[in-house]
Amino acid sequence: PSSEYSYNFLLSRPVMTPSFEVSLLALRADLFVQSDKQDEALALMREYCSSHPQDMRAKSALATLMIRNGQIKEALTIQESIPEKDFTAEMRFAYAQALHMKGDFASAEKQLRIALRTKKDFPEAMTLLALTLEKNGKNAEAEEYYEKILENDDGSPSSRLLLLRLYLLDEKIDKAVQAVLSSEDPVKFAVSAASIAMDEKNFNAPVRFLEKLEQRSDLAGELYFYHASLLYAHGMGAENALRILDKINYEDSNFISAAKLKTQILLDKKNPAAAYSMLEKLIKEHPEDIGPIILAGDTYAQQKQYAKAEHFYRKALELDPGHAYAQYQLAYQKELQGLREQALDMMERIININPKNSLALNFIAYHLAEHDQDLDKALDYAARAVAIEPQADFMLDTLAWVHYKRKEYDEAWKNIQKAHMLHSMSGEQDPVLLEHVGDIASAVGAAAAARKGWQDAIARFKHQGQEADALRVRRKLENLQ
Repeated sequence: PSSEYSYNFLLSRPVMTPSFEVSLLALRADLFVQSDKQDEALALMREYCSSHPQDMRAKSALATLMIRNGQIKEALTIQESIPEKDFTAEMRFAYAQALHMKGDFASAEKQLRIALRTKKDFPEAMTLLALTLEKNGKNAEAEEYYEKILENDDGSPSSRLLLLRLYLLDEKIDKAVQAVLSSEDPVKFAVSAASIAMDEKNFNAPVRFLEKLEQRSDLAGELYFYHASLLYAHGMGAENALRILDKINYEDSNFISAAKLKTQILLDKKNPAAAYSMLEKLIKEHPEDIGPIILAGDTYAQQKQYAKAEHFYRKALELDPGHAYAQYQLAYQKELQGLREQALDMMERIININPKNSLALNFIAYHLAEHDQDLDKALDYAARAVAIEPQADFMLDTLAWVHYKRKEYDEAWKNIQKAHMLHSMSGEQDPVLLEHVGDIASAVGAAAAARKGWQDAIARFKHQGQEADALRVRRKLENLQ
C-alpha cells in the first residue's frame, strides 16, 4: 500500500445525497462509470441539472462525478456557484475534495471544519480533514482526528494505517508500536506502515519501529522476513537484508520464504555459487523436507540450468509423487527448452494422473487458446483450473482469453477485470495480462480501459527490454486513436 493510494481512495468516493431522485441518478451514473462509460454518466447528470437548475444537490452530485473523472477545475466552477446557504455537510465534503485535489489545502480545511460543525459524526470528512491538516503542517491535530476516528470505529483499517504512517513520519515509535499491537493483525499493519514511510524516504523510524516489534517472539519470524524484504526493495543493502534473514530459524514457518529471498539476493549479487552452496547444505541437513528441494529446482530453472532443475523436481517427486507443483515444473522445463510438444504431452499425462493439477490445466488451456485450437477443450480446462484456484490472477486471465477467442466478450471482460484487480493487488506487472485487458476492453467498447491497458503493457514490455512486443501493442493503441 502507499499513501498516494490512501489519498486517491478517499478522494474518489462518491457522496450520496438525501434526495432520492438525485441519489438514484448518482447510482445510475456510478454504474456507467464502473462500465467505463464516463461520458454517458456525465451526460445523464448534466441533463438532469439542466432541467432542474435550482437543485443544488444535483449540482453537487455532478461536481462529484467530475472529480472522479479528473475534471477538477470544472467541478470547482460548479461548486462555487452553489449558494452558501444551500450547502449540506456532504456537499461541503465534495467541495473540499476538489479543493484538496487542486492543492488549495487552506480552503479545503475551512470547508471540512464547517462540515464537521454541521455533522459531527462524519468519518470521511474527518479523515480528509486529517490528511488536509498534514498538508498544512498541523500533524499534531491530524493525529487527534485519526485517533478520534479509531475511537468511534476501531475497525477502520485505512485510518489506522494513516495514523501509523504519521506516527512514523513524526518518529513516535512507542505510539506506533502501541497502535499496531492493539490491532487484529499487527504484522500486516506494521509492514504496511513501514512500507509507506519508506516510500516517503523516511527510513530511520520504520527500521527502529520494526526492530522494537521484533522483540516479541510471537511476531519476530514473520517480521524478520518482511523487514529484510523492505530493506532490500528500498536499496538499503543486501548485507543488511541477509543479516536479518539469518535470524529466522529452521523451525519457523517463514524459513523457506527466507531461504528463497536469500537465494534471490545472492543471485542478484551475481553470486550463484553461494546460493547453490546454501541450498545444497539445507537439503543435506533436512533430506526429508521437500521445500529446499523445490527451491533448488526453481533456482536452477531461473538460471536456465534445466537438467539440474529437472534433477531436483524428480527428487521432490520421489518424496511426494503427487506434488502438483513439482509435476508441473518438471514438464515446464521442456517448454523452457523450446520442446513444446514434449511439454504438452507431459502436461496431459499429469492431468490423467492428477485431474486437479490446476497449473497443467491452465498451461494447456492457454496453449489451445493462443493457437485457436479446440476452444471447447480450452474452456473446459481453463474453467476447471479457476474452480480449483479462483484467486489465481493468471488462471483467470487464461479463462478470459479463452472466452475472448470464442468471441464471448462479456464473459471475457468479466473475468479479465477480476484478474486485473487481483494482479494489481499482488504488486506484479505482467505485460501480457495488461495487453489482454486492452484487447478485451476494446472488444466490449470500453475505449478508456483499452487505452490504459495497452499503455501499461507497452511501458512494462519496454521495462523488460521487449521492444518488439511494445511496438506491436503500440500499433493497437494507434488504431484505437
